[in-house]
Amino acid sequence: MTGETAGKWDRARIGQLLINLLVNAVQHGAGNISVDALGHGGQLTLVVSNEGNPIPAAALPTLFDPLTWASRPPRQSGPSSSMGLGLYISRCIAHAHNGTIQARSKDGRTTFTVQIPRFPSHVL
Repeated sequence: MTGETAGKWDRARIGQLLINLLVNAVQHGAGNISVDALGHGGQLTLVVSNEGNPIPAAALPTLFDPLTWASRPPRQSGPSSSMGLGLYISRCIAHAHNGTIQARSKDGRTTFTVQIPRFPSHVL
């Protein structure tokens, strides 16, 4: 953590957002996973990164749409099974907190960056 990271959010929803991003990193990445929180001014930036094969550039525009996968659907059972809703739900949570979420994938590293106001004008 860097900077002032305190704020007022729906704690359960922000927790779900982070869980979704971490599960995504475990399911689709390989190697190290990192989580960073950076507070600057009135903003909080959460960054979840993982190593592994990059997400195809053509998949990035629809990555946060419901029931979409960047390449192939995950296995049908076991710990990596998925409905394809985690990133969509993460985007909904970020937007509900007046924030944004973006994905970047290149050079063997995929990074999800969430930016939310530390004290949003409204929280669900």
